[in-house]
Amino acid sequence: MNPPITLDIVLPCFNPRSGWEQILKDALANLKTRLPENALNAVILVNDGSTTGVSDAAIETLIAAHSEVKLIEYPKNRGKGYAVRAGVKSSEGELQIYTDIDIPYVEESIVRFYGLLADGKIDVVVASRGNSYYNSLS
Repeated sequence: MNPPITLDIVLPCFNPRSGWEQILKDALANLKTRLPENALNAVILVNDGSTTGVSDAAIETLIAAHSEVKLIEYPKNRGKGYAVRAGVKSSEGELQIYTDIDIPYVEESIVRFYGLLADGKIDVVVASRGNSYYNSLS
């Protein structure tokens, strides 16, 4: 049996809300059970100059639970596009998926996107948040 296509998930973050690390920890645990074994190569967390919300303790907790977590950080906020590019540039996986740190798309979507990309029939998947997401913010 061939090894799975490897996936890196790029997560740009800037001043994430409280509890983000537990949300991410739980989401990664769920993803690992749903993706093919050894498919998840790296989770690249790009701290885009956060001044609050990202602590050494939070990062250590994540890495202790998920050794795939890699951290890129820089002191000045440079914008989401820069953070995504920095994450993709450091990626070594065959596929990359990026999403926000709060994982607005349920893990099921990431698994589905992985399957679509890994079968080689498409090159890009684009998703957008639906009205239910925006309605939940008010």
